[in-house]
Amino acid sequence: MAKQTFSYHTTLHYWEDNEWLSNPIISKAKKLWLKSSKSPDDADVKKACNILKPHIEAAFDREKIVDKIADIIAPVDEDGWRESDNTSLIYGLRKSIFSPIDIDSYEQETVDALDVVNIQFYSLNDDDELDESKQSNAMTITLVATKTLQVKKELKSIDEFEAWSEKFDLDLSDAFTVELGRSITSYIDEDGDEMSSYSNATLDEGYLMAPSGMPPAELRELARQYALNGDIETVHVSDNSKLILNAIGDGNIPAVMKLLQAKNVDQPLILGVETSAVLPLLFSSLLVGKVELEESLNALDESLKFQFPEQAIIIELIYALTSMGANLQYKIGESVGYLEIAIMASEELTNFLLSFGLDALGSDADALLMAVEAGKVDLIDSFLASGADVNHKTEDGTTALLLASQGRGPSNQLSSDDSACYIKIIDLLVSSGGDINVIDDGGDSVLSNAARVNSVEICVHLINLGASLNPQSDSLNVLSPLGVAEGKGYKDLSEYLRGQGALNIIQTPKPKAKAKPKEKEKAKVKVKAKAKAKPKVKGINSAIGSREITAADHTKLLQESKLTAKIPCIGCGKAFTVKTLKSREGRCNACYKKSYGETPPKVIKPKPKRSKKNPVSSPKKANLTKKRSVIGSFFEGVGSFFEGLFDLLDALVELIKGLLIIGFALTIIGLIVAAIFTG
Repeated sequence: MAKQTFSYHTTLHYWEDNEWLSNPIISKAKKLWLKSSKSPDDADVKKACNILKPHIEAAFDREKIVDKIADIIAPVDEDGWRESDNTSLIYGLRKSIFSPIDIDSYEQETVDALDVVNIQFYSLNDDDELDESKQSNAMTITLVATKTLQVKKELKSIDEFEAWSEKFDLDLSDAFTVELGRSITSYIDEDGDEMSSYSNATLDEGYLMAPSGMPPAELRELARQYALNGDIETVHVSDNSKLILNAIGDGNIPAVMKLLQAKNVDQPLILGVETSAVLPLLFSSLLVGKVELEESLNALDESLKFQFPEQAIIIELIYALTSMGANLQYKIGESVGYLEIAIMASEELTNFLLSFGLDALGSDADALLMAVEAGKVDLIDSFLASGADVNHKTEDGTTALLLASQGRGPSNQLSSDDSACYIKIIDLLVSSGGDINVIDDGGDSVLSNAARVNSVEICVHLINLGASLNPQSDSLNVLSPLGVAEGKGYKDLSEYLRGQGALNIIQTPKPKAKAKPKEKEKAKVKVKAKAKAKPKVKGINSAIGSREITAADHTKLLQESKLTAKIPCIGCGKAFTVKTLKSREGRCNACYKKSYGETPPKVIKPKPKRSKKNPVSSPKKANLTKKRSVIGSFFEGVGSFFEGLFDLLDALVELIKGLLIIGFALTIIGLIVAAIFTG
């Protein structure tokens, strides 16, 4: 088992119609805020946050993760219901990255740290954003919760966690719960009864994962920056990262090594930007040039004045980091390996990496192509002898032979000496099994590539080796080598190709004949079409299966599903919790407004008894939740959706309030609020 630290940040807005906002605790916090500069760094704002902090409850529930994974294979009965059983729960426990739990006895866990990082008293505008021109009794708080969890295997990068989350359609934010305690939300109503409730909107939320070696305190500070700044244009660079960058710029190798000993050598200097780890940063400077990277780094923080040292120092730093165990298999941008960069930048560095065990196999399979493009005959021979795949393709279908046929690139016409070098490389590749008639995704062949650089010598050699004058493909439009030469105005080459029998036409693959559907398949289509003619509700999520259901089924689901299960709104088909839909006659907040022109009345219930397994939950107004998850690079906004959360009553509640207007002697019977809820 290993440990991994996660943080969750959220901004919660409480409308001014919450009766408890007159609470002395809130009033004291507001007074401090009113006399402050309204900045989160203001001393009075920090005092106001500290006043509120003891009255906030935060927890992490890994059972929610297990249940979500279990739903993937949970059986569905004849009515379309999905119910987890022992098999699916075991699957959920096994596929969870967190340490196992006992489902029968597990209780949600308290977080390790909770920070209130800002408090504000503004109203929301029509776009559900804070309007700083309108101070009000409404309260907005921004919080950060941090939890260190046991994981089955340490996650080396945020990308690993993102891949796992996407595989099971998980959002770690759902496992965190942060809410006001009853010491704040309790109040005495006009009848003298103690009540507790709140209505709020979640304006923003997201989470971070600390890479290996990052202290929890550093993650808390970064989470604070993200929570306060949202989609920030500049990234927080920690003081420790600045020290490392300064040491690199000074060429102080011992200082760099000393600073990195206290943390994982592969840890990014900027959270979420993996290429900001020291080794990728140094190799990137060799790949794209120092100036571009220096400008990008300095733009992240105004206090940075970073400059790379000379190349010899950079290479010495690479040697030092390698001795510290830095990951040499990492690929910049998931595509460019260190050996590939070294081949283009430095023979000394190339030989070092080769002596350290890197080769043109596995994660550095593109190294052979880089050696071909650079014209390194000895390296190519060595890579092929060690077993490199001579027909390895890049994402666009390029192979070593396609590169060799165009020499140093399509924009460079080859001299006779260059042509002789690349003819030798072509012979090496062909003798090792290279496909002479390979076609890339753009329709180029070895002959069209050679024609593009006006190399008659290479064209002659390729034709003698068996390259097709008029290459064809079953699935691609293929460029004509003669057409390429004529288009470039290469008269001598065009005459030679035409004399050999080349044609100036683009070879187009024949369209495949469509197979006629079998009779049984036709029958299936008819059945499906008939089924879709019935009134349906779409959007069923994993809580109940993926099939479409009728309106009658929808009513049954509302009555019998768990309160936390999600089923579709009968109006728009988007998934919401049963709690939300029951309070709106099976509709989401938006659809309810369209139908009735108003939101359902807020329901307040008497203070219930607490129990450990069933903590008190409070009714919430339909909220606008903007989920933002920062995984991989900088945080990106994921969008917003409406979801209301309401508690349910055990019986029909009917309140009739009489309001006597003196002078008119007219009694007005107020609004009857009635709803049937399941406890």
